[in-house]
Amino acid sequence: MALYYYRAKKGPKEIVEGELAAENKDAAVVKLSSQGLIPVHLEEKVSGYEPKITAVKSGKVTLKEVNIFARQLASLLKSGNTLLRSLDILSRQAHNAYFQWAVGQMARQVKEGSTFSQALSGFGRIFPALYVNMVRSGEEAGTLDEVLRRLAEYGEKTEEMRSKIKAALAYPSLLIILGMGTVFVLLTFFMPRLVNLFQDLGQTLPLPTRILIALSSFLQVYWPWLIVVVAGIVVFARKRGLRAQERVTIDWLKLKIPVMADLIRKENISSFTRSLSLLLKGGLPIFRAIEIITPTLTNTKYRQMFEKAGNRIVQGVSLAKSMEEQGGFEPFEINMVAVGEESGRLDESLLEIAKSYEADMEGTLRVATSLLEPLIIIGVGCIVGFIVFAMLLPIFQMDITAM
Repeated sequence: MALYYYRAKKGPKEIVEGELAAENKDAAVVKLSSQGLIPVHLEEKVSGYEPKITAVKSGKVTLKEVNIFARQLASLLKSGNTLLRSLDILSRQAHNAYFQWAVGQMARQVKEGSTFSQALSGFGRIFPALYVNMVRSGEEAGTLDEVLRRLAEYGEKTEEMRSKIKAALAYPSLLIILGMGTVFVLLTFFMPRLVNLFQDLGQTLPLPTRILIALSSFLQVYWPWLIVVVAGIVVFARKRGLRAQERVTIDWLKLKIPVMADLIRKENISSFTRSLSLLLKGGLPIFRAIEIITPTLTNTKYRQMFEKAGNRIVQGVSLAKSMEEQGGFEPFEINMVAVGEESGRLDESLLEIAKSYEADMEGTLRVATSLLEPLIIIGVGCIVGFIVFAMLLPIFQMDITAM
């Protein structure tokens, strides 16, 4: 006989918990059902056993893991579990060692008297300010499970959009990598085999062939160092990061590329409006919500525009009017915000803007990738064609001379 810990529903609202002995898990479920209980949680209790929490105090937590955490925590709280017990359960279930440690630390802080939002604020790399402020508003309103559910939905939508962008860029990226690899192999390993043949011709080689031979000779000798240098530059750039002025310049250049500029604009607007809608639903003042969201935007231009709009709101100007003053917003966006403010349903209007632009982005991505793929194939084909032409040109000249 094994001992099982259970939590079960007794009636529509009452939750009971306890222990019972049974031969196996199925038998335990039957016993509970015979008592008129509906099992919510059932696990075997082993005497003296405590799950080991690996003390990994650094690492990376993905957005997907955070979304799963929020949804599971919302479900546990809605089922009647206390916050402390819910965090304890999730800390045992987490597969990511660092996230397991972080959730365990949050449970410890809650046990010592901290609020959940205070515990979250100590893990800014995992839970951004938007998350912390939403949880704080949920705690104050007594709707923490509902707030967590909204956060999970928000995160899942964000993750879905990122996945679509990655999927759209995956095939073009693969084509570029394969094309560069083909050119590298041709120049480094095949071209040197033809050099002796060209030398035996005893004639002046055409300019394209001489350029190709010089490039091939360089790669043949220095290609390992070239890889080391490129890898070093990438590592250095990632560790150093971009300076403020460099970021502004790069963001400005991105907005000069036709299709990319449209995608960046819609991505920043949809991200801002969806986040603002979420925070307004959570009860945050609009100027505070804008202050929280602005640093999360990916482009400097739009960060500055919304910062200025937030400053004007503090001065008593409406959001629609402050956006109109910036001169960088579409009439559709301004009108939707104005209608939302007048009707008292700004959060709903903002969400409609986000949904509209997310749908537009999907269409733009499909069109862009359908055009990009043949362009990449043509570009790679031209480069490979030039290499083949330069390799065969001396042979063609030799045949013409012989005739």
